[in-house]
This record gives sequence, C-alpha cells and structure tokens, in this order.
Amino acid sequence: MLEIEAPVSISSIKWCDRSDIIAIGDDTGVVRIYDVIKAKILKTYENHNMRVGCLDWNGCNITSGSRDKSILF
Repeated sequence: MLEIEAPVSISSIKWCDRSDIIAIGDDTGVVRIYDVIKAKILKTYENHNMRVGCLDWNGCNITSGSRDKSILF
C-alpha cells in the first residue's frame, strides 16, 4: 500500500501499459513511480513547483504536466 503523508494530495495517476507500475503526481509537484507488486516506490521526481495535473507513459518513460506551466519528459 502506498502511503503519502498529509497534507499532500494525489492529483494525477497513470498506469504503465507494459507493467505493474503506476506514476502518481501530487499537489506539491512530486511524481512518484510505484511498483504495485513489490509495494515499493521506485523513483521520486521533484521537478515541478506546483500541482501535477497530468501524466502519460511513452513506453517506460513518463511525461508530466504541471500547473507551473511546464511539461517534463
């Protein structure tokens, strides 16, 4: 189970088509890559300054869009 401490709220989520991995964006601008089988966070990206509103996978690469008007690949 993934636990995120308050006051952080999940603002976006996207399953990877090729595996049991999801990307989770939050309202502080953090994106976490989570393995649902191992119940473990694999990677954390802290590249946005504001809420992550959208996520999308391109193969094994994640793209994130934020309210800070940036799109990161």
